[in-house]
Amino acid sequence: MVDYVPEQAVALFDPVTDLPYKAVTNAELIAALAGSPLSKGKRALVDVTLTVPTSGIANGDLLADTQVVTDLFRAIDVGGVLQSVTLIDPNNFTGAIDLVFLSDDVSLGTESAVASMSAANAINVIVANVHIVAGDYTSLGNAKVATIGNINKILKPKAGTRNGYIGAIMVTNAGQYASGTIICRLGIDQD
Repeated sequence: MVDYVPEQAVALFDPVTDLPYKAVTNAELIAALAGSPLSKGKRALVDVTLTVPTSGIANGDLLADTQVVTDLFRAIDVGGVLQSVTLIDPNNFTGAIDLVFLSDDVSLGTESAVASMSAANAINVIVANVHIVAGDYTSLGNAKVATIGNINKILKPKAGTRNGYIGAIMVTNAGQYASGTIICRLGIDQD
């Protein structure tokens, strides 16, 4: 028979609860750590419906002034990395569009006119050139869809919030957006 050794017994019991330790699987450990400061790599798809003018838009005009992307980020004051953008255009255009991402709700100018952001507000621009061109679109009959991947741009929220901001500028192939909307699906790695 083996003698009782207190040091070995301590390794089998939790010193706080005095209960035996429970063996856990990797899956249980991962689930327990989800959402903790130790977990990383949360990915999300966040949709934002850009409201655009229903009148004709000329090349170089502001298509969508700054609009909020509610809860783009996982936590207040914690940014993320934009990995992909899918643009869903129910108007069936193949317009080249530049998306602009900002860290505050500041105007890019007047829709249906050339962008005219003030110099003071320009400090809030984070990414100004997520560019979608005609060749990026796939026709789905009555709508066009474009996806841009491997963007890898760091974004940050408005201070004290989880919100981001986005605007759009028409580059070429201008037209009339009868629906008044374009949907942007943002793929983001949330820190």
